[in-house]
Amino acid sequence: AEEQSEQKQLYAVYLAEIREQFDNTLDNVSIKQEYGIGTFVYHSRRPFNQEKLQEFVNNWPKGVVRAKGILWFSDKDKRDYLYVFEQAGVQITATENGKWLAAFPKSEQKKYFKEYPDIEEHWDEKYGDRETKLVFIGQHMDKQNIIERLDNCLDD
Repeated sequence: AEEQSEQKQLYAVYLAEIREQFDNTLDNVSIKQEYGIGTFVYHSRRPFNQEKLQEFVNNWPKGVVRAKGILWFSDKDKRDYLYVFEQAGVQITATENGKWLAAFPKSEQKKYFKEYPDIEEHWDEKYGDRETKLVFIGQHMDKQNIIERLDNCLDD
């Protein structure tokens, strides 16, 4: 019970931090325009196929200098886990960072909803709170190509 309470607190703090990072990423527009620097957020409720995402990573898009966010995989043994994705230069990692609330028993989910109503507002009938949100920062990025390539990595 203590571990679940601690996990609940970490989950809430983590969600708040991720939302703040996405908001902060969109700051400083003048610098972006002057140097051709752009940002965008890739969002999907569907999970990634791990092998296809690895192919994407192996052929990293030109112009992307930083990417960060959360994602999940379709593999049966990984579906319930949230991964933090980070890329800076040649360093690219996806680190397990706890379970999605959708992986918890319904009774636990109801407790979270009471304590954090915004989670329920964003709840998806099929996927629960599972989602991918990746912020890309780069110079002269081909946003449409990156989105298409990421979409081709998705499973159901």
